[in-house]
Amino acid sequence: MEELKQLKKAYALSIEKNMAEATASIAYSKFGSYTSGSVGSDTNFLSISSEQASLVLSVLNNDYTVNSIVTLADTDKAEVSPAIIKYIIDHTTRTHIPIGYKIINKKGKTLFETDNVAKLAPFYNPLPITLAKIKNSKVEKNTANIKIKNPLELKVFAIKGIERNFPLYNSASGYGTAVFTKSGKVHFAGQYSKLGKSLGLHSEINAIISAISQNDWDIESIGVVSTKYPDTPCDMCGICRQLIGEISIKLNISPKLYCFAKDTDEYAEHTIDEYLPSAWTSKKWL
Repeated sequence: MEELKQLKKAYALSIEKNMAEATASIAYSKFGSYTSGSVGSDTNFLSISSEQASLVLSVLNNDYTVNSIVTLADTDKAEVSPAIIKYIIDHTTRTHIPIGYKIINKKGKTLFETDNVAKLAPFYNPLPITLAKIKNSKVEKNTANIKIKNPLELKVFAIKGIERNFPLYNSASGYGTAVFTKSGKVHFAGQYSKLGKSLGLHSEINAIISAISQNDWDIESIGVVSTKYPDTPCDMCGICRQLIGEISIKLNISPKLYCFAKDTDEYAEHTIDEYLPSAWTSKKWL
């Protein structure tokens, strides 16, 4: 079964301390599919589910037509997370397309299935959001093959990343990130905002998810830009610094970090150790 094979491959790319907690998801749309594993955090609080990651990948490709998600979990008992249900409903709030959801195990057995996630929580019914960018969208990849010779070339793609954000309203400020890998590929992403303005997924993490989901994990540089900072370099938030620090340890990488001003050539360069001294960790990764 091709679907199961694809999910197992994504499962193996998950970043987890305990792989028994890993999951993998495929988000199916009118135009294709988007597959990702999960990304665990030492803090647990910052962990990213594979369902979240697969939806992020769809919007990074300007595809707002996801209608179903299939998730692989290493279990024989269905465990339906209310947090994930809310996340999927929140996505539908902006695309206006109901999303089905199925959980299977490694043998391909269906553990849970619904044709519309919203039916699972009829009491949660947020007001629909209409985004102009969805109406005028054209599906396009969020990656390119290019040689980056200087940081300002990375900034060009970080700005492209702003266009791939998923905000809550049309006039929202934008953040964009470009990740350049040793393979010569650049992944660009915008922020994925969440209803309730709680922790969404910032552009830095979304660009990293894009790279990891394609097994393109050897990251050399990460550049971020924001419409909020036209004349001075922006900064990465503490959450992104923490996750980048954790992922750098787990993948044994040392990416250069660049924070750009949007409308000038000014930028700041950091290493993660300089940018997040004395980072918190539950234990050292070997």
